[in-house]
Amino acid sequence: MSGEEELSFSEAILRASGSISRFPLIPVRGVPLMCSIANNWDSVWSFCPDPADLLIATYPKAGTTWTQEIVDLLLHNGDAEACKRAPTPVRSPFLEIFSPPPIPSGLDYLKNMDPPRIIKTHLPFQLVPTGFWENKCKVIYVRSRGPGRATSPSSCMESVSRLNHIPACPLSLVQTVFSFFSLCLHRDLS
Repeated sequence: MSGEEELSFSEAILRASGSISRFPLIPVRGVPLMCSIANNWDSVWSFCPDPADLLIATYPKAGTTWTQEIVDLLLHNGDAEACKRAPTPVRSPFLEIFSPPPIPSGLDYLKNMDPPRIIKTHLPFQLVPTGFWENKCKVIYVRSRGPGRATSPSSCMESVSRLNHIPACPLSLVQTVFSFFSLCLHRDLS
């Protein structure tokens, strides 16, 4: 990020919010990923974690943020003030995320952090960079129950839609909870 204006996370989100939309999906090793991730896949795949790093691997909407916060508290001996040093996405970067500029990528954040780093991912096992296994990093895997996988994302998108007074992208395609649940059963929530 050399030579670029340094923005707070909130300022970067505000500036980029007009260009954030549902991205096309591109298969990477048979798994559909957002085009921004697929287009930067070599960088993600070649990421080399430190053995002290900790990976939080979750399905979306399965308690990821809660887990990130608890782990950060544990690493700081329960000091809640130390955990207020930055927003969650800055303290515990999303490994594979590449947002529109000026928001830094997860890899950008990780380059500027000292181990042990708390790293978030929603990648399936076969797409997690091999460095995590080779370096014997600690991994926390959070799994959700089947019914929660259907209702939690649906409820979240409904809430976002109401808050922003705009239709959430997936809900404009999915009109009912029943059809959303059907998509969950067919694993078509990419």
